[in-house]
Amino acid sequence: MFDLRPFFAEIPVALPTHWDASWTDQVIVLIAAFGFKPLHMLLELVLIVILWRQRARDLTLLRRGLIWMFFGESACAVGYCIACDSGHAMELLHVVGMVGMGALFPYGLFAMLDDRVLHLTDPGAGCAASRFCQPCSKHGPSVCPAQRAFLFSAVFLGILCLIPLLSPLQPLKNDFVVFGTPVHHGAGARRLIWDLRVIPFLGVLGALACCVSLLLPRPALLAAQRTFFFATGCASYALLRFFLLGAFRERLGWADVWEEMTELFLVLAVALVLWLWRAPLGIRPARGISP
Repeated sequence: MFDLRPFFAEIPVALPTHWDASWTDQVIVLIAAFGFKPLHMLLELVLIVILWRQRARDLTLLRRGLIWMFFGESACAVGYCIACDSGHAMELLHVVGMVGMGALFPYGLFAMLDDRVLHLTDPGAGCAASRFCQPCSKHGPSVCPAQRAFLFSAVFLGILCLIPLLSPLQPLKNDFVVFGTPVHHGAGARRLIWDLRVIPFLGVLGALACCVSLLLPRPALLAAQRTFFFATGCASYALLRFFLLGAFRERLGWADVWEEMTELFLVLAVALVLWLWRAPLGIRPARGISP
């Protein structure tokens, strides 16, 4: 029987460390908390309103990703302001929102490329890459190269999820002062179990489900896409947390700075795609929101 005790049993007690933050460090932490975070949350709301009436698959996925991101970031903000970053329920809601965003953003961008340019999934549309495939899997008994690429990518995603899953859990506590205000930051055992155990394990399951869907006699392409991008969301969140916590163990304020900056540029990237291709996507600013 598979023994799970090594994954959880020997979790050391977190010893508090003090970070003597410089003036520059304090300014950047303050900008991240009161600049980057509210800015990308406001931009998420604006994009949600713009996409509210859109019914295309790709734009619907992007809108749902923005909703999940706003939901998760709101839970993060409420948890930190009310529970001083120790509200476990808010932490869990934040994790769910970030995984949802990490799954739906790339899924929406892939659907945009697939539905409007490549037509890999639609069985009734000619694939843009069919001239490279003889015969095309839509018209004969052959394997689609795109399916093989998805299969390889799913295996790679599952391997990536093993990095945080097999790493030791090392709870962190970090105290520092931002312009006279004491800040107590940390990542306790319960949070690390979610970030570095549960989420990457779900990512491995999603990658395996994608592989099974693609290896069926008649591959279930839509199911494979859903499980693949679910694994993408799990892997992106777990790996980001793993590398940021490892890189800034004694300066956790900087882990928050890079997380907020990454999220800001991610939302800006989605906004840029929607702006550059607004005409072919049929995007117009919404005058009202229908229920």
